[in-house]
Amino acid sequence: MRKNISLIAPAIWKNCVDEPKYKLGLILEGYNTNLHKDRYKLGEQFFQVVDGNPYRSPSERAVILDTLFDQLLEKHNGWDNFHHEAPVADSVASYVQDHNDILPNNAEKLIKVVLMCRIGRGVSYCNGVSPRGKPYYDHLLSILSDKYAPRAMAALTHYEIQRKLEFSGCRTHAKLGVCRT
Repeated sequence: MRKNISLIAPAIWKNCVDEPKYKLGLILEGYNTNLHKDRYKLGEQFFQVVDGNPYRSPSERAVILDTLFDQLLEKHNGWDNFHHEAPVADSVASYVQDHNDILPNNAEKLIKVVLMCRIGRGVSYCNGVSPRGKPYYDHLLSILSDKYAPRAMAALTHYEIQRKLEFSGCRTHAKLGVCRT
């Protein structure tokens, strides 16, 4: 039964107006708040199937995204980052699909972490950037819009990013990544 629903749900979701989608996001948060773990897990699966993570409640998205940014930075600084970054970047992109999905309280962290990943690690392998993560980083940086572009420029002055910009490859990636915003 769930498999049949998962086959038709994306088509119905795309043709539905936004109000019920946001209402379902609030209901899902209520399941988590009231400790209905089974319902919450099923709801999470539904939102994944319909590509509806941007419609989850802002407070829930803020917490989830903050955790994902921490994980992405951990993967970026860890062993075999080229392989491990992309799945986390995919999760971030599922919550942030356009500039309206960027939460003001997450914007600075999103920009800093994505810039660090897009700039790379200054190594020769794959020019220092995860090949599977690169399209996600380019997309996330491209949707910043005029509202967040100044924050992206300011993030380039952060000491961690400045340290990376000592490498010529990282400077090249910074130009490519930031100039798209």
